[in-house]
Amino acid sequence: MSETTPTTTADIMKAVVLTAPNGVDALAWSTVPRPEPTPGEALVRVCASSVMSADLPTLDGVSAPGPGLPGPRFPMIMGNEFVGEVVECPGGELPVGQKVAAGFGGYGFTRDGGQAEYVLARCRDLWPFTSHLPWTTLTALPKAFGSAEMIKQAIAWQQGDVLLVRGGSTAIGLATAALAKLDGVTTVGTTRNPHKADAMREASFDHVLLDGDDLAARVVELFPDGVGGAVEMLGYPHVVETLKCVKPLGTVCMVGILAEQAHSRVAAEPQNRLAPVAPSPQWFIPAGVRLTTAMQNGVTVMKVPDPQLNHMQDWADRIAEGRITVPVQAVLPMSRAADAYRLLESSDRIGRIVLAADASS
Repeated sequence: MSETTPTTTADIMKAVVLTAPNGVDALAWSTVPRPEPTPGEALVRVCASSVMSADLPTLDGVSAPGPGLPGPRFPMIMGNEFVGEVVECPGGELPVGQKVAAGFGGYGFTRDGGQAEYVLARCRDLWPFTSHLPWTTLTALPKAFGSAEMIKQAIAWQQGDVLLVRGGSTAIGLATAALAKLDGVTTVGTTRNPHKADAMREASFDHVLLDGDDLAARVVELFPDGVGGAVEMLGYPHVVETLKCVKPLGTVCMVGILAEQAHSRVAAEPQNRLAPVAPSPQWFIPAGVRLTTAMQNGVTVMKVPDPQLNHMQDWADRIAEGRITVPVQAVLPMSRAADAYRLLESSDRIGRIVLAADASS
């Protein structure tokens, strides 16, 4: 965030600023300088932004940006996932007034994000689209469904397959199930919270199981041969049980490390993505079952969605047609971001919690 001193009201804006990595109480609805774009960048008027569980380690100062990437610096504007309209684009890459979405590029993690009246974004990170859906629905799409598209590529599911989503009540889990259902895949979701089960069924899951150490036995009761693919959102050691659910030549795709993040927050220890946290994989991967990831190539290069993974227009159209359900559990004004993060940690409901730019969004 720039430290320059604004001179007029046109030079300033309001933003959700994390002043220090001291938790929700360190969030402030502050007046800050309005950024100025250069060629290759766009200034976007933010209409809505999401709060995500991935933000919580950043709030607590235990986030891990990934090998070779810079960590957060404070003060920093929060907001990784946002939608809005282009108001300035000096290089002409995007027309003024264009609706855009973003969910990748480090916003709110390693650079100022979209929980503000305006955000400075690289044009290559912005996904243009046209839609009459509410902004508060559209902002729930880019991160979750962009990740789901990468999961779809990694698992390569086919019509008639069975897909297990461990951590199915997460936004990425729900989005993955929604895309799989469109492709004629049977979906099985897990949750540790029984209060979320009915809502998951109403979304895109054919079956919902309560998570636990005996998960594999209960999956095999439903599908004696095992499932063809699985999405792992919890991380190690939970992936060991997930692998037992998958039949030979099936694929487990690791995407989340929710359990590892929770441990880091409780222990107040920064995550170290290169530190060994598991025994040699040969001791827990069943013969013939594949283990992969959708987000990262090797241990040095993060995989960022390329243009062919931008299906923002298609997702919006499918929602408008009623073919995809995107739960949004709460909408709060952006000035109440701290309340939104508190709700995120305490809610028994599913779906994105969204910050709206104003009451009409």
